[in-house]
Amino acid sequence: MKILALVSIIALFVGVAVAQTFTERLFSEDAMVSLNAMNEVRDLPEASKKQLNDILLPLFNSKNKKYRTTAISAAARAGIYSLETVDALIKSLKTDAYSPARLNAAEALSNAKLKDNDGVKGALLFAMTDKNEDKGVRQTAARSLLLLGAGKESVCSFYREALLDPVPEIRSWTISAISERKETREALEKELIKALSDENRMVRYNAVLAVAKIDTMNKEILEALRKAVKDNDKDVREAAKKALKNPDKTK
Repeated sequence: MKILALVSIIALFVGVAVAQTFTERLFSEDAMVSLNAMNEVRDLPEASKKQLNDILLPLFNSKNKKYRTTAISAAARAGIYSLETVDALIKSLKTDAYSPARLNAAEALSNAKLKDNDGVKGALLFAMTDKNEDKGVRQTAARSLLLLGAGKESVCSFYREALLDPVPEIRSWTISAISERKETREALEKELIKALSDENRMVRYNAVLAVAKIDTMNKEILEALRKAVKDNDKDVREAAKKALKNPDKTK
């Protein structure tokens, strides 16, 4: 028993040491050092992840916005979704004044471990539907809701609104988000077809890629793709030709 206790104590101190070293690297002024540390968080021993999480949580409230943003992202990668961590992420999503921190919190709350947490879903739904919220945060919240298997109708309603946004980058990003999941591609099929005629080439290109993922293309999709083959943009034309060459989807 004494040996086991000693091993546990040693493991604890090793975990703390590794976590402290990682913390120094995460918040390094050297961007590459910080990025490499972030990419390695998931490979840390479980004991070190827990210690790192304990170090990161207070930094969610740091006055330094970079520290807050980095701490949230690193905590998500560590994957220690304790009640305290989840509450801190929800608070960051709702109240942090810095939009990149809120965006990271919205992304962090997409973890499958949280699929039955109504508080998480409520916070994400609020962020998604808040018209005063940053558009990137709203999009990320929508994606997280879908990954949690929740809010399909609300998310689709939000996507329909986003597809009417005057900023073409928002419309293009929205189509890419819709194309990620079968249920949204099917639910918003008409909107995707309409986007094939958008005035912006990137929107049209992403719309072609999205409808190409639909399992079986109906007559309306095929007609829209045949029109896209004559598009004035080369990339759109080539993508449409490729989509029409799939015999399993064009029956």
